[in-house]
Amino acid sequence: MKRQNWGRFFLLLFLFSLPFQLGRHFWFPWCYVLGERIDYLSPTIFLPDIFLILAFVFLYRWKKPRWWFWVGVGLVILNIIFAYQKTVAFFGWLKWGRILFSLWLVRENKKWLKKYWPGIICFWLVVE
Repeated sequence: MKRQNWGRFFLLLFLFSLPFQLGRHFWFPWCYVLGERIDYLSPTIFLPDIFLILAFVFLYRWKKPRWWFWVGVGLVILNIIFAYQKTVAFFGWLKWGRILFSLWLVRENKKWLKKYWPGIICFWLVVE
């Protein structure tokens, strides 16, 4: 299979897995309140996140980034370094990266996705 086909396959898996809540919680000491694990305090990696990262790796055409990209990466790294809870800052920026990657992937594959979009929405409705 070609690299682009693998990327589109993972993009479809990302879109099909959005209704599911399959995720891996990471239980740090600050995720406990009076000895009970509180799930909304724990950082979580979801199945669509993994598919999105794989789609991005296969579909992204590696070009030389512009200067503003490196300024943004530098500010994110500084924010993580100087954050009180470094893990929370890292996972927060990971979620922002997920949003930006998904917007970029959909924009780049808009014509291709139009063909599959009705089937994906029907799948979501059946699952829900």
